[in-house]
Amino acid sequence: MPLIHQIKCKDNCVLGFWQISETREEVEKFLTLDEREQEAMQNFKNERRKLQWLCTRALLKSISDSQKKIIYNESGKPFLLDASNNISISHSEDLVGIILSKNHEVGLDIELISERVNKIADRFLSDLEKKNIKRKNRNKQLYAYWCAKEALFKIFGEKEIPFDKNIVIHPFELEETGNFKGTIMNETRKEDYTLQYFTINDYMVVWTKK
Repeated sequence: MPLIHQIKCKDNCVLGFWQISETREEVEKFLTLDEREQEAMQNFKNERRKLQWLCTRALLKSISDSQKKIIYNESGKPFLLDASNNISISHSEDLVGIILSKNHEVGLDIELISERVNKIADRFLSDLEKKNIKRKNRNKQLYAYWCAKEALFKIFGEKEIPFDKNIVIHPFELEETGNFKGTIMNETRKEDYTLQYFTINDYMVVWTKK
């Protein structure tokens, strides 16, 4: 089974990544799904989405040495049923990612780097953030911003957060790997985070912890 990358960070954080290359039937043999999980998987009409869902659970089993159950709150935020770790999940095309932490809330996002991001940049960037994007490596920068805002949205855990107005990425120089600052807010809360970023193959990865 293709667990392609695993990173152990400080404070008992573990990141794992799974490159999807098998069929749904092959992944199902690696797992033991209960009736609730079988029903949840069948709710997805798209076969690719079913495979991503299965590989997420296969990845979790691989990096935690047991088949843990994932549940969701009313906002769609994932939790482990046994509460052994905080978890954040992301998937894009053929890559699935998970971050686990015993001590911290976490947020993770991955996206395949492509030209598509230019068509949606106005939806998630403020005018000031647009000015901070350089011509060199423009697409990678845009995906770093997008993934960062998605990761912050996930860790914040509340709905209806405008990405262009209420999630702010502070200026930084893009390297192969590194970190930068971000802020997320609503009417009652404002929180600052340090976000870590790197790439795997053609995917941008951004994660943060609280």
